[in-house]
Amino acid sequence: MKILVRGFSGCLLVAALLAALGLVALLFLRGGVWLGAQVLPWLRQFAAAALLVTGVLFLPLAFFWRTRRWAARGLLVASSIFGLTLWVWGLVLTYNLWGGVAVLLGLFLVGVGVVPMAMIATLLQAMWPTLGQLVLLALLTIATRRFGLQLLAQIRREERKIYELEVW
Repeated sequence: MKILVRGFSGCLLVAALLAALGLVALLFLRGGVWLGAQVLPWLRQFAAAALLVTGVLFLPLAFFWRTRRWAARGLLVASSIFGLTLWVWGLVLTYNLWGGVAVLLGLFLVGVGVVPMAMIATLLQAMWPTLGQLVLLALLTIATRRFGLQLLAQIRREERKIYELEVW
């Protein structure tokens, strides 16, 4: 009988801990969504500025050998701004369209899952302009990141060639 009571009290303790953990997660989720909604207008402004600077400054700098490193670093920073904007927008959209359970599912998908969840939610809600903007921002994030990394790899290859020529 004593073992049965101990097992039952252990199960109650685990259930209470899981409920408390769920409550804390829900509070963090609601607070994170609130914070994301407050920050999102600023992030959109930063993303628009990053897009302008990328097109006007970083892409032309990528053509010249001496300024290529600055262009690569600028592209990587711009990609991070685009990615952060996309993630926060996906978080807020998913929460507003599908609720906290969908956000938690998205967060369990390596944290990035809120963006595909937001895309699916906007697709099913027939929010075509928003879906197009999400896809465009995702492509912009990936493209600027890849181009910046390719520029850095090219710089390293060129520096290695120069070093090898100096050694000979």
